[in-house]
Amino acid sequence: VPRIAVRQNVQDILPNRDTWDWIVAADVLETLRDRVYTSTPLRDALYLLNDLGVEQMPVLLSDNNLRPVGIIDRRRARRRVQEELLRRRGLDPAAGAVS
Repeated sequence: VPRIAVRQNVQDILPNRDTWDWIVAADVLETLRDRVYTSTPLRDALYLLNDLGVEQMPVLLSDNNLRPVGIIDRRRARRRVQEELLRRRGLDPAAGAVS
């Protein structure tokens, strides 16, 4: 089962420089309960991120292969969708002008 570093765990140790010499990544990992796969529809992934109240989540290859292949970021995904919608309408996403 994949494990992930949880922000709160990392934030708890960062202020204490005394721990930096002996703490290892495994010390701040927790079992990854919620996950998305490369085959997960974007809509479903965004709903899950929203429901969990998180901005990012690891993307795993498949249910049979739990190899991490990336991270989905809620803000970036929504921005990319908006840009694509503008492009399909013949608008320049950077300028908001008709191309």
